[in-house]
Amino acid sequence: MENVRATSQASSHTIDDHLHTYSLLPYTPTNRAFAAIYSVAIFALLFHHARSLSASTNISSFSISFSFIISDLLLAFMWITTLSFRVNPIHRREFPENLQRVVKEADFPALDVFICTADPYKEPPMSVVNTALSVMAYDYPTEKLSVYVSDDGGSQLTLFAFMEAAKFASYWLPFCKTNNLVERNPDAYFALNQAKWSSENQKIKEIDLKSVGFCPRRQKSTTSPHNFKAGALNVLIRVSATMTNAPIILVLDCDMYSNDPKTPLRQLCYFLSPQAWPNLGFIQFPQRFRGINKDDIYGSEYKYVFETNPKGFDGLVGSNFYGTGCFFHRRAFFGGPSSFQPPEVAELGPYNIVKRSIKSKEVMALAHHVSSCTYEKHTNWGSKIGFRYGSLVEDYFTSFMLHCEGWKSIFCNPERPAFLGYAPISIIDVINQRAYGQDLIIFVLEGGTVKKWWNDQRMWMIRGLSSYLFGLVEYFLKSFGISTHGFNVTSKVVEDEQRKRYDQGIFEFGVPSPMFVPLTMAAILNLVSFFVGLVQIIRGSKFMEEMFMQIFIAGYFAVNFWPFYEAIFFRNDKGKLPTKITVTATFLTWVAYKATGFILFN
Repeated sequence: MENVRATSQASSHTIDDHLHTYSLLPYTPTNRAFAAIYSVAIFALLFHHARSLSASTNISSFSISFSFIISDLLLAFMWITTLSFRVNPIHRREFPENLQRVVKEADFPALDVFICTADPYKEPPMSVVNTALSVMAYDYPTEKLSVYVSDDGGSQLTLFAFMEAAKFASYWLPFCKTNNLVERNPDAYFALNQAKWSSENQKIKEIDLKSVGFCPRRQKSTTSPHNFKAGALNVLIRVSATMTNAPIILVLDCDMYSNDPKTPLRQLCYFLSPQAWPNLGFIQFPQRFRGINKDDIYGSEYKYVFETNPKGFDGLVGSNFYGTGCFFHRRAFFGGPSSFQPPEVAELGPYNIVKRSIKSKEVMALAHHVSSCTYEKHTNWGSKIGFRYGSLVEDYFTSFMLHCEGWKSIFCNPERPAFLGYAPISIIDVINQRAYGQDLIIFVLEGGTVKKWWNDQRMWMIRGLSSYLFGLVEYFLKSFGISTHGFNVTSKVVEDEQRKRYDQGIFEFGVPSPMFVPLTMAAILNLVSFFVGLVQIIRGSKFMEEMFMQIFIAGYFAVNFWPFYEAIFFRNDKGKLPTKITVTATFLTWVAYKATGFILFN
């Protein structure tokens, strides 16, 4: 990598200007003006709370004023953290067509691709195979591209699928490059070209249909922690180091396939840039999804998380790592730019040059040794080297630590999505994963619609009462040493009827998950509150003015919870809300109502 960098730097610094560029987003001045005005309003509100607190005459008024000031301080802090994404957002452009002016194709750095899968039932082997084939077909020197698949499920079916995929690849890869295809995922290609098959296409499709690879598996033991995906990725770093040790690593989820064969060339526009070197640790591409219905009822685009916020991060220290679609410089996993952390075995270092054949006994023996379940004991793997342990979200934690060590990152968001994934189409899979006026404007400016924004903010509330709530409870239980159900893999298997309901914009419940209980309770409570408030207004209650805002808020939430009312009262299909959940939530809502009334009136 360093030799390639030296070659590109020696060519001309002016050429670097033609590899990539960036600019501030046009709405940045508006964001800054809004922040200034909003800050004044917050300070005025806090000043009012402080005066009310100092003027308190009894414990009751003091408690109320104190709770208000604490709540608004917390909300102000949350707003400030969100504001950081708005003050300096940038958009980047790459010019891969100019790479040949900087470095010859024969001198491109090698690339190792890591693909992770865990459950052959929720992540069908054919989906994993399609992802692998899509990256194997990159417009990149074949001899410099290696693909590693981590199968934590230990599935014989996945292994068999890759054995068959290896045969199919000998037909598919030449076909893609000969015909200069852009869509190189076999499944996506044949879905888009069903009526256009030539005789050669038909031959390939027949082979594809009977294809169901190389697939390394790490050892696991009940006595040794496996550290989930971070552990799997660290095993791949070590195993790949013994075989190819490419200076650049691409991390992909099994369902996130390549949608642009020129993606590796885009990342080279930065890694070969003298402006970005030597502190550039990784380049993150956004997660995009196919198959989302027109109104995105589950907010699956994650436009804030995967597009708006990363642009803001990029204008500061650089984007986070989002678990997939990220190119890493291998050196970044071994200490900071100026503080190299050597591994315990020299062959695992980022500068080691592999001289033996991959099939040699020495290489295979070392690969088996470094992938054993006990290898990481008494080493720095997971703490100072590789992907970091200690958090279920290894992606955020690892990128945070890399930034702390001095590495920078870049958010690359080309017009054609570099990678496409499969969005969940049931509410249980969605919640198992994870200043409205301004948000609406930014959401629409980023290519969304008002209806998509509405669904996105609704899903924010739904997650707050389900996955976030249960995640908080799980954290406290683990802190006290109480075991929990752990991490669930999102299912990628879709039934025809389920797909049909999703395309119609109908929420999919179906399973009696405990996560639905607090959501249903909130839906029932707000609906009852709204109608009780309306009755009071009709009767001419003297507290009508004081009740107006409460009724408005209850009505706002009731409108957001309409899919729940529909699933409770009007639906009879398999995706309706289970009766067990409705009965449980109704009973608990009644208990909460009685308990609150007892406390307030006694």
